Amino acid sequence: MLRALDVLAACTSLASHVIHAGSIDSRDDAAPIPLVFCIDVEPDARLIREPVEWLGFDATRGFLEEQRLPIEQATGSPARFCWFLRLDPQITGCYGSATWVFERYAAVIDNLQRNGDHFGIHPHAYRWLEDRQIWLHDFANQAWMEHCVASSLEAFEQGLGTACRSMRFGDRWLSTETVNCSERLGIRYDLTVEPGSPRRETPMRGEPATGFLPDYYRVPRMPYVPDQRDFRRSSAGPRGVRLIPLTSSALAGIPLRRRISRLLRNGVRNRRQATPLAFWSDWSPPNAFTQLLDRALAAQVNPYLVFAIRSSIGARADRRRAVENNLRDLLAHSQAGRFFFCSPGELLDMWDANRQR
Repeated sequence: MLRALDVLAACTSLASHVIHAGSIDSRDDAAPIPLVFCIDVEPDARLIREPVEWLGFDATRGFLEEQRLPIEQATGSPARFCWFLRLDPQITGCYGSATWVFERYAAVIDNLQRNGDHFGIHPHAYRWLEDRQIWLHDFANQAWMEHCVASSLEAFEQGLGTACRSMRFGDRWLSTETVNCSERLGIRYDLTVEPGSPRRETPMRGEPATGFLPDYYRVPRMPYVPDQRDFRRSSAGPRGVRLIPLTSSALAGIPLRRRISRLLRNGVRNRRQATPLAFWSDWSPPNAFTQLLDRALAAQVNPYLVFAIRSSIGARADRRRAVENNLRDLLAHSQAGRFFFCSPGELLDMWDANRQR
């Protein structure tokens, strides 16, 4: 059995080398690399029952504002971020209005808009159960999920005076029905999918849920048009919405059996992008952030990057330190001069143009 695994590992290594070499030969190493940096703007705690200040957002926003100049100096282009706002029923229930963030942070949002930042929605599935006095992730209730999307879009337009085109669903949950619904409601860019993520019964231990979080083992590792019958598969047909998966990479130095397990789950095609490259994680050699970023870029013929963090990291010293370190390494990367911080729409325009070269 071990000998068979050794042979399979050797074949995998050889195939990886061949495909990697082909990718390097066929891609344009001078083309810009579009990068979308997402911030999920939300309360610091998850199961809130009363209105509290979003201190994490205050700290995270302040930190990122300080990084605009270093980003522009490293990349040679403007630093623009993408803010995905909580406007769902949990916010309405606790703050009395789905548009609370627009009211509380009116001046802040105006300033972010002046800097050219992009905005989208970040709905969660929380539904309050009065009889049990708890919040429930009601994933299996499709009518509720569509209400969360629709009410968030309505609040967005009310708050910003323009229709919303981008979404990142909370806790990386998504379904085919919800993608189809969001497309009908005007969403054009969805950045929820995190390749390599496993199926889970609940987002967090101790938080009740119906349904489950889907796995993203076999999803495409590039922007794609989702199939109307299975959002995790690509379709050749034209649609109004495109899914933009977050960046994923490959871990080095892991046991053989674990490598084989990852290969079986993700498939040979995705083996070099089998692990979500979480920007809020504390990575270390042989899987330091720079090393993982190198592998993520090398695995793509037409490279792009999408990272996401929660605004609450500003209230947690360990998470904030990890984000600071990873951003420092990102800007010190050998390809930093090609990085272009942009909106989802700009990413697709650049990615499509690079693909046609």
